[in-house]
Amino acid sequence: MVVTPRWPGGLELGAARFIHRIWARRRSVLDELRSPIGFGTRNDSLENQLVSVFFRWTVSEVGIEVYGEYGSEDFRYDLREVFVEPDHSAGYTIGLRRVERRSGGGLRVLRAELQNLQRGVLVQSRGQGFFYLHGGLLQGHTYRGQILGSDPGLGGAAAKVTVDWYHPGGRWTVAWSRLVRGDLGDTVATGPQNPRGLDVMHTLGVEGLFFRGRYDIWAGATAVYEFNRDFRRDAFNLNLFFAVRTGLR
Repeated sequence: MVVTPRWPGGLELGAARFIHRIWARRRSVLDELRSPIGFGTRNDSLENQLVSVFFRWTVSEVGIEVYGEYGSEDFRYDLREVFVEPDHSAGYTIGLRRVERRSGGGLRVLRAELQNLQRGVLVQSRGQGFFYLHGGLLQGHTYRGQILGSDPGLGGAAAKVTVDWYHPGGRWTVAWSRLVRGDLGDTVATGPQNPRGLDVMHTLGVEGLFFRGRYDIWAGATAVYEFNRDFRRDAFNLNLFFAVRTGLR
């Protein structure tokens, strides 16, 4: 469901709920229509649920777009539990995009996004697993092998900041990102913390695209430093690439 109010302009508010259930265990038509908007009194381990609320606000006069989403990936007994444990098997995404015109017909684009789908560290009244994983129902978040979601979202977190400079002769891009590849889930509440309990990658890259007649030249470099790779030692990687594209005409 998406709502677009008259004021302020450019604002979108939405909510969605998915229930993945084995077809052979389907209920009556009335129960199926009621289930997306209600709470249950029992937890069916052979079904999986996901609910999210989101917004998007574009202010075209200044070239700014902001967006965000909060989602939860588990059964909720009632509305009270939502307020008591809002971080139970939950996560969020927030982002910003800014476009600014430059002299000479160029554009500067700033993009920033932050996502966190790690398991909550607060004391929970019941256990929780990783986002996108379910112990009983092993399908539902893919379509023909493609993930219906975010690639770092499997219990991880990510942040990215990118600046693009577009000009008549091509484009320059500088990007930084942070990605949590793995999390052992150690907290103060569960016992001694492992100093290598987080597998985190920091990436810094620069690339350029140049139009030269019928040829497009693309080159760049990306440096990656990974802290606690596979919960062991740090690792470094440098990637360099060069490509040329041309039309057949």
